[in-house]
Amino acid sequence: MNTKLIHIINTVSLIINLVLYVMIIPGMIAQFFLGIIQLILAIIISTKWKKLDPAIKNLMKVYWGLVTLCTLLIGLVFADWIPNKKDAQLITFVFVTPMLTASYFVYVSWKLHNTKRIKLDKMKYQNEHIENEEIIDSTE
Repeated sequence: MNTKLIHIINTVSLIINLVLYVMIIPGMIAQFFLGIIQLILAIIISTKWKKLDPAIKNLMKVYWGLVTLCTLLIGLVFADWIPNKKDAQLITFVFVTPMLTASYFVYVSWKLHNTKRIKLDKMKYQNEHIENEEIIDSTE
C-alpha cells in the first residue's frame, strides 16, 4: 500500500473540491465524487487492517463512524424524517458535515503516511546502528 500516493490523491481531491466551491454548484457536485474517492481509499486502507498501527486503527474507526453518521443524516434529510427542516439543516447535514469528515480523512491519510515513514526511518536507523556496532566490534 503506497501511503504517499493515497495521501496525495486524497489531498488533491479535497483541494480541487474546495476550489470548486467558489462557484457553489460545481463544488456541491464535486463533493459527491470526493466522497466516492475517499470511500475507495478508506476501503483500500481498511483491507490492510492487520498491518495498521493501533493509532491509525483508532483514527479509521472514528472515520467510519463519521461516514455512518453522515450517511444517516443525509438519509434523514432526503427521507423527510426531519420535521420542519430548514435550508440551514439541509446545508449542514448534506454539505458541511461531509466536508468536515473529508477533511478529517485527509488528516488520517497524512498520519498514516507519516507513521509508516517514521517506522521506516526508525528501522533504517536501527539497522545502521547495528552495522556500525559490528564495524566497531570487528576492528577490536
